[in-house]
Amino acid sequence: MGLAGLLLLLAALDVVWLHRLSGPPDRNEDGSLTSRGIVQRRSDILWGSVMIVGGSIVLLAAVAGLAVRRPVVELTDDELRLRLGAPLREGGPLATVAVPWEEVVAIRSATDETDGWQPTRVLVLEVEDVTRLPVDPWGAEWKGGALHIDADSWQVPVEEVALRSQLLLVRKARRPTDDDGGTV
Repeated sequence: MGLAGLLLLLAALDVVWLHRLSGPPDRNEDGSLTSRGIVQRRSDILWGSVMIVGGSIVLLAAVAGLAVRRPVVELTDDELRLRLGAPLREGGPLATVAVPWEEVVAIRSATDETDGWQPTRVLVLEVEDVTRLPVDPWGAEWKGGALHIDADSWQVPVEEVALRSQLLLVRKARRPTDDDGGTV
């Protein structure tokens, strides 16, 4: 996205000042602008201004997206939070789903080689109630009853996330309940 913004800014530079790829406005033999050249110059300034504003917005959005990265998976003592980006239902809010550890059946890291390209590292999640999760999540896909979350761009290795998740899952399963005399 940042590359598109940069290209728009460079195109604006060419349209307004450089005229390497775009044609310069028409000029008389003495170098002054013709009446048609004046109209062309105004048009170049208008389009260049639009490209400068658009390119700046796109470039700033790309830089802001890099600066404000939110994790896809968050682990807490009580639940697994997934930010999958897809709406829970048509027209609904974006899906940030909290899955209690009691509902997690299995969680592990894996390599997905079904695309035919380069193998993709994924976090495989199986839950008891699949209706809690989006049907068509962004950055993930359903394969059978398991959700495969793309983890190639994560800052933390997917193996570490899977290991921490499994430890929290085991810890939650061992935690005494009220039936055992109270929560520890």
